[in-house]
Amino acid sequence: MKKVFISLVICLLFTSSISFAQQWSGSSTTADPIYRNGNVVIQNEGSGFIVDEGVNQRVGFMKYPTKYGGIWRLSNAFLEIGRVNGTLQSPTGFITDLFISENGNFGIGTMMPGSFKLAVEGKIGAREIQVTTVNPWPDYVFKKGYQLMSLSSIEKFVKQNSHLPGVPSAEAVKKEGIDVAKMDAVLLQKIEELTLHLITLNKEVDKLKKQNASLKQKIEKQKRK
Repeated sequence: MKKVFISLVICLLFTSSISFAQQWSGSSTTADPIYRNGNVVIQNEGSGFIVDEGVNQRVGFMKYPTKYGGIWRLSNAFLEIGRVNGTLQSPTGFITDLFISENGNFGIGTMMPGSFKLAVEGKIGAREIQVTTVNPWPDYVFKKGYQLMSLSSIEKFVKQNSHLPGVPSAEAVKKEGIDVAKMDAVLLQKIEELTLHLITLNKEVDKLKKQNASLKQKIEKQKRK
């Protein structure tokens, strides 16, 4: 009886293996690829990995614990990673969180990174940001021969244009945005120019103080006579 039971179990396992194996084609070794037409589901539809070359053009999906997420291509031009509405077998919509364009540009929260290598729709938080190339850095302001704009000329320019020379206007910033690295360099240039003006004004103030002190001495001498 025991031998009959063992034989029955072996037959059932063998039959099950044959039935399962018939769903696949290709080599039976672990090193070679296997093939299957249609979806591939691990465990069940709700938490598996699916490959679909059909209308949805999905690459793979996971569910945890009640939300679906995945990677898909709607064309050969780009790749998307995001969330799925509906079920994996019958999705009703896709929410793209990460987008990679045909030329490798990366979008977070946007499917239109344009010419930017990284485009983000929303705020970015970082502990540190380092810009490695800003050329030229405006220390040239302190070099001999730099033509420092006079304060009277700056006043005239500001009255006519409502912004400092070399600084983009509010209209330009609204239309084109700003290059952070270039803007930092421009602001430093203005600080250095202002420093030079302050140094000049300080020298003139010191000169006036000395002249005033000398004038007071002359007046005191005249009073004593």
